[in-house]
Amino acid sequence: MTPWADPPPSAPITFRVLITPVSRKMLKRPQLLDRELFRAARREALSFSFWTDAVVYPLLLGAIGIATGLVSGLDIMSVSMTALGLGLGVFSWVWGFVRRRDQHAAVIMKERASYLVHKRDQELLRLDARLQADGMTAASEQIRELRVAFDAFKNVLEKKLNSGELGYQRFRVVLEQLFLSTLDNLEHAVERLHAALGIGVDQVDQRISRIEALGEDPNSMELIELRRARTRYEALTESARELFEQNKTILATLQLSCARVTSMQAHRAKARRELDAVLADVASLTGGANLAGT
Repeated sequence: MTPWADPPPSAPITFRVLITPVSRKMLKRPQLLDRELFRAARREALSFSFWTDAVVYPLLLGAIGIATGLVSGLDIMSVSMTALGLGLGVFSWVWGFVRRRDQHAAVIMKERASYLVHKRDQELLRLDARLQADGMTAASEQIRELRVAFDAFKNVLEKKLNSGELGYQRFRVVLEQLFLSTLDNLEHAVERLHAALGIGVDQVDQRISRIEALGEDPNSMELIELRRARTRYEALTESARELFEQNKTILATLQLSCARVTSMQAHRAKARRELDAVLADVASLTGGANLAGT
């Protein structure tokens, strides 16, 4: 039996579980890439910064200057109006865009983080209830450890960063994506353990031993099917073990990253660089999650 669940009563021998291949690729959660975020932020910032009095009125003055030049011919007045209006309007637009870009990116990140938090809470309730019902005490304990680690990291970030700035929101999104990935790992591990337990490996082993003891044909279809079931059981349990171990690696890395952030006492510029390095480390975990056991 597996080390992650209390052994249930022996199930009857069945080979129906053989229809689910271990090599099936698990679905990965879509990642919110930084470039996608900043493209959306630029579009919003361009729109918001354009529709302001500091941009519209100077551009209108420039348009009047162009129209005057076309109707009455170029003169010093029309050229001056055009140059002043267009120059001031474009400068105001660019300046507003630069100031608003990170603000809009932070807002988009905050909305994304809120959505992920809601989704994470729903999946936590569902998965924890399933694990409790199935008696998967080790998996339930891993969920508890992950929650403690993620909450500790979040609390440290709230002390080091302003919750309204872009850097904090980027950390939140990456952390929530990583948390959801660990829950995916646990769910896939539990599914594979259920499939493994459904094989009835104790009865399979007993039947193989009986056939070998009687000296029956080693190439009989029954013995081939029994050995396939035994191999299937080993593959499923090993895949589940890999997913559990991957979550343990994520947990250890999170704890180290949290300690790094906690110990940061440098001035703001250097601390920013160190925080960016920590964020890159944590984000790399998100990219690699759900790959074990595929």
